[in-house]
Amino acid sequence: MQYAIRILEDDRSLRNRIDSSNASTTIRLGIPRETNAPFFINLILRLIKAYPHIHFLFSELNSVQTQKELLSGKIDFAICYLPIISDRLTYRIICNDQFVLVPRNNAPVSKYVIKREPISLISPQFLDNEPISVALENSLLRNYTQSIIDSEKIRPEICNTLKSLSLMYAFALDKSASAIMYESYLSGRNNTLPYFKIDSPINNQVPITISWSKDSCFSTLAESLFQTLKEKTSDDLLCKNVHP
Repeated sequence: MQYAIRILEDDRSLRNRIDSSNASTTIRLGIPRETNAPFFINLILRLIKAYPHIHFLFSELNSVQTQKELLSGKIDFAICYLPIISDRLTYRIICNDQFVLVPRNNAPVSKYVIKREPISLISPQFLDNEPISVALENSLLRNYTQSIIDSEKIRPEICNTLKSLSLMYAFALDKSASAIMYESYLSGRNNTLPYFKIDSPINNQVPITISWSKDSCFSTLAESLFQTLKEKTSDDLLCKNVHP
């Protein structure tokens, strides 16, 4: 409780200092690529609304690049995925994202769907001989996809290797290729395609964090930003829009 009170008092002090000066404070914030996703748009807008006297400069990067920018001092904070690559960084978990399967439009999924409350799962065997799009090598998304392929001993037909989640979704919509994607990209969108959690013991969750350098002079602000981001954000996305 004392810690919480101290954070609130420090935050009020910070806000008072900002309010008392006519000049805006500039904060450089690294954000994930594909921030046209409604989930990340909402996070960004929440910060802008909560801190009208802070001028946010945004840089779209992947999680590893973002953390390298933090370490070099090129950005002040980052919204990024775990794992954290250096013990010189610290973080707070906002919520858990997860990997989900988006079958291509009109794909024969019915015999692979497993009905379980409160959501439906899909057998990873659906991917055997299925045309799919995959993410770039060594990315979190690609590593998870490869783990599913290896553990299930399946052989999908890899048609596209893509950086863009938008392209992945476009190919699925075009009936060309299914894809494993981040739920944060799909959640809150008016989707025309169903998506599913894969029935596998492999962990499909990946935490979304706000991270910063331990040497940062903005450590008090960091805690305040975290509370703003965490507010009204559930601990898990939990496949809320997965096909029923």
